[in-house]
Amino acid sequence: MLRASDDPSWGRLGALGDYAIGSPDWHPALNYPGVKELNSVVKAKTGQPTNPSVGPAYASIKVAAAAIEKAGSLDRAAIRDALAATNMDTVVGHVKFSPKNTLVGAIRPVVQWQNGTMELIWPDKQKTKPFVYPIPYK
Repeated sequence: MLRASDDPSWGRLGALGDYAIGSPDWHPALNYPGVKELNSVVKAKTGQPTNPSVGPAYASIKVAAAAIEKAGSLDRAAIRDALAATNMDTVVGHVKFSPKNTLVGAIRPVVQWQNGTMELIWPDKQKTKPFVYPIPYK
């Protein structure tokens, strides 16, 4: 597994980049609330598919905004308490924090480059393509 292959520029490698596996924070094919709408907005504004960094960034802003709204002020302690109590669905899935401030039940998708495209191969019920193994050598 390679961390570098999480970046969409990996696709520029063509066949040299195929079959590399990665685990980005997000994939635009995930079936969570708001993903299709986010993808549509990004495509309309940029003409490009949604970059894997967009989902977590968007979800972070939504979580922060919800916490500020719940806190009812910009008081740091109130916002921190509201963040700790987060329990909401986002484009990255369900967001809830443990008492140690880690995400509860966070799922990192697994991707594989196939024919120059970053395909979602896990979670299984959301995959865009099956995992290719053994790797066909040309």
